[in-house]
Amino acid sequence: MYSQIKELRQVLEEQGIIAEDPSMLAIFQNAYHLASMDTTVLIYGGSGVGKDRIAKFIHANSQRREGPFLHINCSAVPQELFEAELFGYEAGTFTGGLHAGKQGLLEAASGGTLFLDEIGEMSLQNQVKLLDFLQNKQITRLGGGVREDLDVRIISATNRDLRTEVRAGRFREDFYYRICVVALEIPPLRERPRDIAAFAAHFIAGNGGGEALKLTPDALEYLRQQEWPGNLRELQNLMERVCIFGTGGKVTRSMLEQNHMAVPAGPGRPEKERPQHKTLRESVDECKRACISEAIQETATLEEAAEWLGVSLDLLHREKRRLGIYKRWHR
Repeated sequence: MYSQIKELRQVLEEQGIIAEDPSMLAIFQNAYHLASMDTTVLIYGGSGVGKDRIAKFIHANSQRREGPFLHINCSAVPQELFEAELFGYEAGTFTGGLHAGKQGLLEAASGGTLFLDEIGEMSLQNQVKLLDFLQNKQITRLGGGVREDLDVRIISATNRDLRTEVRAGRFREDFYYRICVVALEIPPLRERPRDIAAFAAHFIAGNGGGEALKLTPDALEYLRQQEWPGNLRELQNLMERVCIFGTGGKVTRSMLEQNHMAVPAGPGRPEKERPQHKTLRESVDECKRACISEAIQETATLEEAAEWLGVSLDLLHREKRRLGIYKRWHR
């Protein structure tokens, strides 16, 4: 195992990839193993966690490394145009289309890898069409009649729970199992403390800070305490602002606090309220109150209610007074 980790660290260093946290090293270890195979992979993770880094890493260490790596964001293409983008079209298929037709992304990625980011946004109709390709490895351009064999590896990514989407009828079950032969789930940045420090230093260097700016221990502690809803993108933006406004050779906690911009709640999206906290005693009393009220409602006398609850009549009297249950209900 030690030799495998050592080999992986060397590969990551050679390819300029940052992964210091054990959780990410484990993911890259699995990705390195998957690179030698041609199976479809689904990468889970929130926005900005680095799903594209994993996809590129798999391609770069596969036998397809000399072939193209194409990246398409499924949410950025209008779904009515997605089929044409994916499969291409023949001349004269569309009014306003290219006169010579157009090669689709699957053709362009032949011999390499097509990375379908945010695949959870793909319409059910387009899922059917891509499913056909995954099953047969053949495509037909729009407006054409000739099926063409293609050799393309598909890697997908999403920030949605596709199993929930399947149950809700928003994602095809057969398509899900085709794209998710193997799943890799990337944890959010807040759960990767070692990566936070490494990426912060990397982003400072990338923005010209280099040796001139160093994070103080208090600053590092501040970074580790944050939630990072925007993950790496949010951290990168913060480090860029620090490099613009920072002086004195040190990045302090106060500098980070001044430049860390909280994400505002958008229209119709109020900030999430923290649920009301109950003590154990309050929760127990709430349960007792419900049980005693039910017993009183279902019986004709307090004696029967005590028997119903399996307690003495004196105890029921005391608890009834303590909990403020004064009303009697009769059948």
